Amino acid sequence: MHIGTLSITWTSLILIVTSGYDDLSANKNAQQYRTGISCPVCVATNAVDGDIKTCTRGESFGTLYPEKSTWWYVDLGGRYNVYNIRIQFKDYGEMYTVRQRGYETNSVFTELCGVTVTGCVRLDVYGSNCDKPCSNNCPEPRCNISNGACYNCAPGWMGDFCKSKCLFGYYGSKCVQKCVGHCKENEPCNHINGTCDNGCLDGWIGVNCDKPCLPGKYGSRCLYNCTGNCLNDETCNITTGECHSGCKTGYKGGICDKECSPGTYGQGCLNNCSGHCLNDAACTITTGSCDLGCQAGYIGKLCEKECSPGTYGQGCSNNCSGHCLNDAACSITTGSCDQGCQAGYIGRLCDKASTHTDTFNENCNSSFYIAGLSFLILIIIVLVSVLFFLIRLDKPFCPI
Repeated sequence: MHIGTLSITWTSLILIVTSGYDDLSANKNAQQYRTGISCPVCVATNAVDGDIKTCTRGESFGTLYPEKSTWWYVDLGGRYNVYNIRIQFKDYGEMYTVRQRGYETNSVFTELCGVTVTGCVRLDVYGSNCDKPCSNNCPEPRCNISNGACYNCAPGWMGDFCKSKCLFGYYGSKCVQKCVGHCKENEPCNHINGTCDNGCLDGWIGVNCDKPCLPGKYGSRCLYNCTGNCLNDETCNITTGECHSGCKTGYKGGICDKECSPGTYGQGCLNNCSGHCLNDAACTITTGSCDLGCQAGYIGKLCEKECSPGTYGQGCSNNCSGHCLNDAACSITTGSCDQGCQAGYIGRLCDKASTHTDTFNENCNSSFYIAGLSFLILIIIVLVSVLFFLIRLDKPFCPI
């Protein structure tokens, strides 16, 4: 009970048995409806002077009077935690007991001899000696003067004595508000105000960690920029920065932050460059094309096609001489005839006619010449042998 002014209005007697605690009403200012004319010294303050021999007396009331009730009050002078109230009327003896119990009569007057309000002067204590502090989690702070129980709890606390924190995932007044944020390491939010004491889970910001990173940001406190290389320009994962649908062509890695290694290109960097880009330059990581052009002997967007037979050189724009030995194709890069020239032609490209047809030149094959000469000598030897044989046959026989 929390009382600053005690007011008593009655048509019957009230008696409450009391015990210790501070006397809050002693010698405080008191008033009553009217002091009885028959006893002008029976003023209202007599009830709180600590002497039960001095009593108050009010004017008579009852069925014979306009007033059907009366009142008396004491001003305690402040707000106090009240334990009990003791009211002592004047003892008139056995013959008046029935009337004191509240039975109405024609004419009644009251005499209060003692009103004692006990409790604790301080609001934040309890117990018979007013020496036990109320829980800090009682919000006023004020608690039950007998056992210290809180009348209600401060935000974040629950239980009769407000000693228990809100259940996991709840916070605030009466612990009915749900945590809405994403606290680091999935910790519960602050049981009092719902904030995340140790910061937000990666990818979240705000006082209560309930706001995701803006598009293009991720990680702790949303400090990091996405690479911008996610497939179809999707935004990266706000927590890890990863691209869930994969990377744009030419990039790889969990967050698509790595270009394809030299010699590879395309989706996932799974394709190999042709290796025929001009000056051994790397092909583009996205399409595999050779932006500077192709090496001599190759054409196509990716420089993956050799020159057609009969052509060679940069862009396959040159024609072979057509005089390579055995009609072999010339080199696609230089146009040279690697196996030699047809008879009558010389030069690296076999593009020059020979002026000495009876001798072999630098491009003639000596092995063929030696074979032919050897065959000619063999024929001459055979012819000489036959001629000699025939001459012997024509000579006459001379006996000895």
